[in-house]
Amino acid sequence: MNEISARASRSLSCTVVIAMVGILVAAPPAHSQATPTPTESPAPTATPEQTPTAAPTEIPIVVPTVRPTPFAGGSAGATSASDEFGTEGETVDAGKFEVRNTTADTQRVAEVVIDETDPEVVSLLSLSGKTSGASQTAIVTSPTGSNVFVFEPGLEIPAGEAATFSLSATIAATSQTTAEATATSGPAEATPTPEPTPTQTPDPFALRRVGTVRVVAAASIPLRQGAESRSSSGGFAAVVMLLAMAAASRTDRRSLSAAWFLLAMAALLWMNALPGCGAEQTTAQTVGRISAETDSGPVTFTGVPFSLGTVSRPQNLVFPGAASSTPRPTP
Repeated sequence: MNEISARASRSLSCTVVIAMVGILVAAPPAHSQATPTPTESPAPTATPEQTPTAAPTEIPIVVPTVRPTPFAGGSAGATSASDEFGTEGETVDAGKFEVRNTTADTQRVAEVVIDETDPEVVSLLSLSGKTSGASQTAIVTSPTGSNVFVFEPGLEIPAGEAATFSLSATIAATSQTTAEATATSGPAEATPTPEPTPTQTPDPFALRRVGTVRVVAAASIPLRQGAESRSSSGGFAAVVMLLAMAAASRTDRRSLSAAWFLLAMAALLWMNALPGCGAEQTTAQTVGRISAETDSGPVTFTGVPFSLGTVSRPQNLVFPGAASSTPRPTP
């Protein structure tokens, strides 16, 4: 036991001695201090300026719009063609037509184009469309050769059904036309005043003086077309024939001349060819295009174009000699 204690104490002593020697060796001497060596700092390097580069301009890519190809969606045609005659301000029927949807989708009629051969005859056109569930009316106030009737948001035609359209026209005012040109005023000059001379009233029934007869004025007497026109002109012609027969019963030359004149008038009336009595101005209306679409795209209709008939108005005429010349101004 004592031997073990002695060995432990010797080991501890050796350890302490070794530690002290290590401390003394590692400690620097008191008088020696290391002189710091100055470190050269590197000179700053100039960085070259970079020229900014413009960003490339992006060119937009235009993607073309691909429109769906129209497909057959039904048929269209006139159901009633007009043959109407009207006077100024009167509204007459100008034809009816039908548009039938033969697809399984609902169609929307957006536009209808109706052409007029003489738009001066009418002052207003009205197109009314009607289906089982809706109705719309489009109006053109100043008709031209091609009139576009727009339905907003569109007249819907259910699948398998049809829409009926009715066109009406308002007759425009008739402008009087003159057969003779009106004299224009010339340079101012002294014009002697003509002295009135006595004139003899011409006898229209005299054979020897037929060349001296001059028509002073004539007015138009419009005759309505159709059965009413034929009955009225035929009745008037019959009256004229009776007068001609009464005049022919006399044997003198003047009565015979009157009879021939009345017979000629009756013949012209019967043929409805007397100028100033049967003159008309007519316009014909034609459906040129019907624009419609479904959810699948635009549709077309078979049967287009088609005629809706005609509308007429009286046309005033002035016979030669009826127009009075404007005299030259006197100073």
